[in-house]
Amino acid sequence: MDYNLKAQNYEKKILDIGTGDGRFVYKSALENPNNLYIGIDPASNLKEYQREINRKKLQNAILINSSIENFKPEIKSYFNEINIILPWGNLLKYVVMVENDFFNKLGGFLEKDGLVEIIFGFNEELEERETKRLNLKELTENQINYIKQKYQNLNEFILNEFRIISNKELKSLETTWAKKLTFGAKRKYLKIKLKKT
Repeated sequence: MDYNLKAQNYEKKILDIGTGDGRFVYKSALENPNNLYIGIDPASNLKEYQREINRKKLQNAILINSSIENFKPEIKSYFNEINIILPWGNLLKYVVMVENDFFNKLGGFLEKDGLVEIIFGFNEELEERETKRLNLKELTENQINYIKQKYQNLNEFILNEFRIISNKELKSLETTWAKKLTFGAKRKYLKIKLKKT
C-alpha cells in the first residue's frame, strides 16, 4: 500500500482508527485542507465516502481498507493525533481492557506530545452477544474507575481527560455511527484523552 505520506507538509496528521464508512475523514478533510486525515477500517463500507473524496479531488483524505493490526506506515512517529471513535469488535476490547500491546503500537505511530482521543460505549443487554464474546463488563461506577486507573498506568502516555459524555456531545461528532446512536437506546459513553510522553 502506497499512501505517499511524504507528498506534502501538513499542519497536522490525524489517524482515525475504526473509521467506519469514512464520513469523519471526508468531512474533516473538507473543513481542514491543511491537515491530513487517514482513516482505517477492515469493513468494506468505505466506497461511498471514497467516491466523494475522489469526486472532490481531496488530496488530504485517505481511506484504507485494513485492520489496525495490519497497518504499518512507512514513517515512524508520523501522526500528531489518533482518534478512536465508537470502536467495535477487537478495537473496542483493546480500549476497554486498555491492552498494553495495542497502546505501545499507538505510541509508535505518534510523535512526541501526540494526542489520542477515544470515545466508546456499549450496552451489555443490547449488545449481549458481542459483549460476551469480548468478555466486557458492564460500565458500572466501579468498572469505570478500574478502567481509569488502567489508563493512568499506561507507560508512554499521560491521561489528560477521562469523563462520561452526554448524548448531545455524541451527536456533535461527524461520524455516521454517532448520528445513529444518539437516536437509539441509552448507553454510557466515555471520552478519554491521552498525551504521548
